[in-house]
Amino acid sequence: MEPVWKEVDIAAFKEALKSLNQFNQKTQERINDENNLRGQLAIMLGSEMKGWQPRKTETDEDEPAPEPLDLRLFQLARELERDLTQDLADTVVGAEKSPEFGEVAYKYREGVSQSSRFQKC
Repeated sequence: MEPVWKEVDIAAFKEALKSLNQFNQKTQERINDENNLRGQLAIMLGSEMKGWQPRKTETDEDEPAPEPLDLRLFQLARELERDLTQDLADTVVGAEKSPEFGEVAYKYREGVSQSSRFQKC
């Protein structure tokens, strides 16, 4: 009669290998998803990502590539943010550097949340 523990050890080892394989597969899927989204974003911003290929649909056709954004609207949004937050940039971020696109709004929200803590006292 063969020891039962040997079968249990083999079953546990097989299960561990399955879990590791599933983890590696999910990790690769997430990397592929990230690369796909980065490629789509690059196209939308009028650039390219080396090696990016559109995904295949269930019928084995390429997914349509996203349309590039209208760069004039993007530029207008940057100008609008700059105009609306010029004074705020000096007080919140500091005048030593020019803030990046979107940074001012984040710093403003951060400053508002901190000031609300002081108002509660």
